Amino acid sequence: MSRPISHGFSCACSHSFRAPVYKSANVTTDPLLKERILRRDFNVVECPSCSRRIYADIPFFYHDMERHLAVWVYPANHAGREPEIRAKLARARELLSSALPAETAENERFGLDLIFGIDELIARIGE
Repeated sequence: MSRPISHGFSCACSHSFRAPVYKSANVTTDPLLKERILRRDFNVVECPSCSRRIYADIPFFYHDMERHLAVWVYPANHAGREPEIRAKLARARELLSSALPAETAENERFGLDLIFGIDELIARIGE
């Protein structure tokens, strides 16, 4: 299940605020999240001071159980750090592998797929 968490933001108008964002999106259990991603309003917050809309440029985990797709989505500007991020994900996978259900363990790459930017995600999942 996907649940938003409170995250801090600083707007160009100099106002700081907190707003809910998602660090994971299970679009099988919450299909509206996929719609929001395709509409490009997923993890978009609004500054309460000036009403400017801000994309929360944070990594999140996208999971579509029906399509057997599980992928980390990092901000596009992190693409230059791909080897570092892949190593981090591999270490986390090793730590969690003993806790994963058997059917998940069948897919060695579960949780290791990585893409950069919402545009790349939309290209991959768009219908």
